[in-house]
Amino acid sequence: DISFPHWKRWAEVNPKFCYDVRKFLRGEGLLSNLATRLCG
Repeated sequence: DISFPHWKRWAEVNPKFCYDVRKFLRGEGLLSNLATRLCG
């Protein structure tokens, strides 16, 4: 599990979101995939 410091609340990274962001930043992913992750 990848998680952030708690900052007085519980939080966790969504692995699908991270995967799509990394692919987009590398130029391998589609903007539509990233938009779907951001908007839900």
